[in-house]
Amino acid sequence: MMSFVFGSILTLAGLSILCNAIFGFHIPVFKLLLAAFLFVLGIKILFFPRTLSHPFTACHKEEKKGDNYEVAFTSSTIDLRYLNDLTAPKTISICSNFAHVTVFLPLDVPLRVKADTAFGTVDLPGYQMSSEYVNLHGASEPVLTVYINSKFSSVVVKA
Repeated sequence: MMSFVFGSILTLAGLSILCNAIFGFHIPVFKLLLAAFLFVLGIKILFFPRTLSHPFTACHKEEKKGDNYEVAFTSSTIDLRYLNDLTAPKTISICSNFAHVTVFLPLDVPLRVKADTAFGTVDLPGYQMSSEYVNLHGASEPVLTVYINSKFSSVVVKA
């Protein structure tokens, strides 16, 4: 849809310049462009309200292998302690937007927590202001990997 709009705008601008050069009459290009833009914007708002904002996309590529938690405009608790008997590798993704989230981690599972934040905080156990927390419990690789993406949020991770 947007390529059609921009193509139409460029075509009208080129046609206006040609008409002005060949026939000598002036077409107010910028007024037409502004009117066309406002018209298309109004149609999009009326009939396609979701297309103006970008849909919420995946936080991490790895989330399709595991679970995904999305928290927005609220306060929430995510309890992962039920994964205490986990033996196969698992990936969990937590996306927090304008929210406060408390995450409880399992105690005896080798795990890695990776955090990414924009205008917020992610408090990891004993490592506040760090972007990664690792507790392997003597194992060579983590069994549980938790990705946290926080935008304008506060996330507290408790082990």
